[in-house]
Amino acid sequence: MVVPAMHETVISRVAVSRTNTVAVAGDSAFTGYVAVRRPDGRWATVHKLGGPSTLVSAPDIAFDERGRLLLVWNTAKRVGTVGFAWTGPYLVMAQTWTEANGWGAVRTLGPAKNFILAQPQLAVDTRGDAILAWRGIRHSGKRTVEAVSTSFRPAERGWQRMQQLSGGGPYRDVALDAKGNAYAVWTTYAGPRDYFSMRPRKTGRWGEPRRLPGLPASLPTVAANPDGAAVIAWRAAIVDSEGEGIQYGPPRAIVRSPTGRWSNVRVLSAIRTHDVRMALAPNGTILLSWAPFPIFGPGATPGQTDVHFSLFSRSQALSAERDAPGTGLGPVAYRRNSDAILVFGPESFEGFNPRAQEPIRFAALVPREPTFSEPVIIVAHGGYPSLATPLAGVRSVEAAMAFYSESEKRIELSLLTRGPNEPRP
Repeated sequence: MVVPAMHETVISRVAVSRTNTVAVAGDSAFTGYVAVRRPDGRWATVHKLGGPSTLVSAPDIAFDERGRLLLVWNTAKRVGTVGFAWTGPYLVMAQTWTEANGWGAVRTLGPAKNFILAQPQLAVDTRGDAILAWRGIRHSGKRTVEAVSTSFRPAERGWQRMQQLSGGGPYRDVALDAKGNAYAVWTTYAGPRDYFSMRPRKTGRWGEPRRLPGLPASLPTVAANPDGAAVIAWRAAIVDSEGEGIQYGPPRAIVRSPTGRWSNVRVLSAIRTHDVRMALAPNGTILLSWAPFPIFGPGATPGQTDVHFSLFSRSQALSAERDAPGTGLGPVAYRRNSDAILVFGPESFEGFNPRAQEPIRFAALVPREPTFSEPVIIVAHGGYPSLATPLAGVRSVEAAMAFYSESEKRIELSLLTRGPNEPRP
């Protein structure tokens, strides 16, 4: 289905609530748009971000457990009256939408290091808490240095004052466990190396950063299960840059137990990958997935570009590497019955490839099955998919996928709904 006001928008974010409300956010020509689809199928008036003197980048959205839509984005000042030249200050903003009251007041959460690369990122838990992390700055003596900036939003209150970690760099990720404890990972240019820190909900303060093993290491991601075990995965590669290009390296992982004990580093695969994707299941399983460098044309052999994955169970163990039949790793998520959904679709870093607008497919991993099902085509010609599932209390919409339609040159939406004969989770 067509998403209103998303013509000429390529990259989008999608979110779905437990009551079947779906939201899609994107930006085109540095103007942000948020479209909300109500459970009865009607679209609310499109929410526009930015204006004649303000540019917008990287909007992110998420529904909390109470059905409130959280929206964050980064802003810059436009230089002149036309065109897309910008200057600082770069500021991360937040706003909340509810079905009863619509859009609330805009709040400034803190400064950012960059305009496009600040990439504010939301994480939510089943309590109704939320946390935001972005590429920030802090002052160290007379110097201005990078820092991971964060803001926590308890379920019962609004966004709290910005908190910063002592380090920062080009990549970061953040997650919440079921108790509202926060986990952050990031990459520094020195090395490059990856670091970890935890913010217990009880104390409300970030702990001392811990340097993770391995060099080089970059693009880390983190997930935490309901028991408080955290899995951190990364690639053994240097930082992406214009000079060095897009980087690929073997995936690595390490586990921090609920008591704070660390495992040895696990070599997930010998395959060189751009990044590792993770998703948390309602039963506490964490899915890790990765894919090799995309090979197109006559040089490719069957299975050479298949997606690979590993499962972390609540027994605190990572499974051996497995193969999933399908090429073009996209987003991953879990349904409420703990079936995993994996979308196969071209991503932004493959956008200049002539095959970047092929079919978008999806496959499912049912608990106790050895691998994913054969991929099924959802969209004939599309790319850049984003995927979301509700936190809890599913009615009929189990997942929502927003994607760029090559034929229509706009963002469209596809919904996965429960069949009439399928048991409820």
